[in-house]
Amino acid sequence: MKRYRPEKSISTEVLTMKKYSKSGTDIEDVKKRNTASGLSYNQVKQKLAESQKQK
Repeated sequence: MKRYRPEKSISTEVLTMKKYSKSGTDIEDVKKRNTASGLSYNQVKQKLAESQKQK
């Protein structure tokens, strides 16, 4: 019995050169949003600790 294998076509992800996670998340978009979002939780903790040391 022959099994039908559809030909692989070029998807839009390949044409636009975007990277997606397995769940379909646009990785580059997440990186952009993270850099624009400000300080991380750990960075805030560090800044607070440094300001407490100065007092």
